[in-house]
Amino acid sequence: VRLELTDGWYSLQAVVDGFLLGLIEQRQIKVGSKLMVCNAQLVGSDDGVDPLDDCYDSSKRNCQVLLKINSNNTRPARWDAKLGFVSPKYNHHLGGTFLVKSLRDVIPDGGAIPAIDLVVCRKYPKLYLEHISDSNHNIVETLHLTEAEEAERLSEHEARHQLTSEKYAEEARTYCAKELDEDAPEEWKKMVASGSPEDFYQQLGENEKINVD
Repeated sequence: VRLELTDGWYSLQAVVDGFLLGLIEQRQIKVGSKLMVCNAQLVGSDDGVDPLDDCYDSSKRNCQVLLKINSNNTRPARWDAKLGFVSPKYNHHLGGTFLVKSLRDVIPDGGAIPAIDLVVCRKYPKLYLEHISDSNHNIVETLHLTEAEEAERLSEHEARHQLTSEKYAEEARTYCAKELDEDAPEEWKKMVASGSPEDFYQQLGENEKINVD
């Protein structure tokens, strides 16, 4: 079902959602009905179309440029409401309002809610989502953590990371020292084995220092 909408100057075909379709079938929306529409989406064109363009004709059934309107963003307007653009602060006395009075007035699958007054009854603490994976990287468990639990998990992770880094650093030092000892001159080996390498180095002769360096 398509509607042809006009602001008094130009016209455009529109498609509707299921709830609005029901109102059309019940003839609550019919030819001559005035509607207030917001958050409408343009379908079939990314940049819009000049209504005076020769290639555009809204009267054709196969017109590809459409306006998509949703029930939560569409209101009946008063019979004497002026056509055209209206302010978001448009009120009932002038033709209607987009304010949703109650959550029970929100229509499921009816699109975004244009405006609603709410009262915050409770503030919940921040929660963190943690996925536990197996060796094949498949998620086997999902946990909800509090901020304190997340901080504890983060601390444990950093500790494990530090231990792993120290382990690999020690292995690298051991490997390098082993490689160095195999090719090092005899003076180097004695200096490393001594209790005070700096003092041992100072006692070496010039040629021995050159070998060590």
